[in-house]
Amino acid sequence: MSTASYGRDAAASSGATAPTSGVAGRVPELGAGVERPHQRAAQQDLLAARWSRGSGGERHVAAVLDGLGPQVHALHQRLLTPARPLADLDHVVVTDSGVFVLETKNWMADLTVHHGMLWRHVGPAHSRHHTPQDHTLSVVADHAETMAGALRVPVHPVLVLANDVHQGFEPQEVAGVHVVPSGRLREWFLRRPVVVDDATVQALARACATRFPPVPTGPGAVGRAGRPFVSVPVGPLDRVPAGARRNPVPPSARPRAMRRRATGARGWGRLLGGVVLAAAVTTHAQAIGTWMGSGLAELVASR
Repeated sequence: MSTASYGRDAAASSGATAPTSGVAGRVPELGAGVERPHQRAAQQDLLAARWSRGSGGERHVAAVLDGLGPQVHALHQRLLTPARPLADLDHVVVTDSGVFVLETKNWMADLTVHHGMLWRHVGPAHSRHHTPQDHTLSVVADHAETMAGALRVPVHPVLVLANDVHQGFEPQEVAGVHVVPSGRLREWFLRRPVVVDDATVQALARACATRFPPVPTGPGAVGRAGRPFVSVPVGPLDRVPAGARRNPVPPSARPRAMRRRATGARGWGRLLGGVVLAAAVTTHAQAIGTWMGSGLAELVASR
């Protein structure tokens, strides 16, 4: 319940009449305005806590992958493509079983699989919220599909559960995505069938390192989940000529209000130009008429 609604309920229960005019009537509005910065600060603290928890989970999974041995090539914090700087890849793994893209989640809520979907259950038993994780699974699957198109080989999507409360989760495939606890990654990778030789593994590892560069870091730029980003330098094939605009926005893609303003400005400009042109034509017509009239009079007089 907000402060304003609580104040109205309290006044109604006590029989008092809430002020509706004057300075006193504006006090609840001022109070609500004063509380907004505190609410924003609380939201920022919550986001910071989530980022810290997620970042800790990624570091934990990175350490697990790096400890799997030299036959496993693990890349961490990579860009899916420089054109999509917010679509970062937590981990890319190349083994003799193929290429894998891993998304790490350090969730604390309970997880279940029901009717082919992963569900999160948040809150106490008497007021739980049950939410399907179809969006999370589809994002990982989309990353794998994009990588497969770039590498021209299959890429397997994996959702890694990093929190200790999920280490008893049985690895399984849900909606086309492998869901595996971090503590069972070694066992899960060892059970994967061998599909490529060592030379192919080396080639795929080099291709992944080249096509999916590390997430650039720098001060002041923040991307998805609060991770630091900076703009990616433009490559030699992507340079824009001096004076040209990068990715100009067509009028049809502009917001409607912007189109109205642009159309209105052009309309007034055209109207003003038309008035000026009409005045100029009128002036020249009058001058021509005067000249022709004087010439005709001289001709008649000469005869």
